[in-house]
Amino acid sequence: MKLKFIKPFSSFLKSDSGVSVAVAAALLLGIVVLFITNIQVYHVPQWKEDAEYSHMSEVYEDMSRLKCNIDLLSLGMVVSPNSEVVLNSPLRMGGGNLPVVNRMKSGGTLVFNKDKCNLSAFITYNNSTSKNIPSTGSLECGALSYRADNSQYLDQIYCYENGALIVSQGNQSFMKLSPGITLEKGGGFLNLSVNAVCLAGSNWVLSSNSVEDLRLVSLSREHQYDVTGLESFYNTTSVSLTIFTDYPEAWETYFETQAKNENLWAADYELSSNTSAVFFRLTPVSDDLNVKVYNSLIVVEAL
Repeated sequence: MKLKFIKPFSSFLKSDSGVSVAVAAALLLGIVVLFITNIQVYHVPQWKEDAEYSHMSEVYEDMSRLKCNIDLLSLGMVVSPNSEVVLNSPLRMGGGNLPVVNRMKSGGTLVFNKDKCNLSAFITYNNSTSKNIPSTGSLECGALSYRADNSQYLDQIYCYENGALIVSQGNQSFMKLSPGITLEKGGGFLNLSVNAVCLAGSNWVLSSNSVEDLRLVSLSREHQYDVTGLESFYNTTSVSLTIFTDYPEAWETYFETQAKNENLWAADYELSSNTSAVFFRLTPVSDDLNVKVYNSLIVVEAL
């Protein structure tokens, strides 16, 4: 009868099966690390960029709503020039977070009345008499800008100024929503209507990655120039409009598009710009010029 002996525990640790288990565990750990690294390096940035793009779409929606609310307040003052109406307009400042893998939100900064936007007009009537609007200096329109702070998607600026919503990216700017400055040709008349929107209130800067609420309050609507019904006494012959802005490219493109849409001749208008202003002059050759200039005063407050 042969005796069977039980091997000591240390012999299992030195066996091939023990080594195989250790190697398999190391390989499995390496695969997991490689998988996580691959996700973090190649996929998370793309997901983050898509999420930040989606957030910028939300910002555009909120800034569009802001413009719409200001337009409504301005329109209400046509009926009652000194009416005080209050509207709130929320703005989603942060977003672009990813569940589990990257929960940090991208943020943004709201800047009120730090950017310049002014408007002035020079009107000639009866061929020799002129009028400056305003009588001295220029109308201070102010501006409200949202400046994104993205980690992957391109940083953009959404700026509301003088009734227009402008998007700036790098060195380029373009107008997403039009201002209350319209040009219309028909019936032997060339009509220029200007509703300058002036934002009032203390200058402020607000950085956040949550939802912020803005309060809009209508104050007054002022008549600057309108000779409707008095054309026989005021024969308007030319008007020069100057917009002082940080986004001259967007404004120049807007005026050029307006002129082309109304089929103006080259002799009917002049358009030029520099790094800080756009100059638009109307001198119609065969049409009578009709000009209306108003300005609406809106207070903007951060709650």
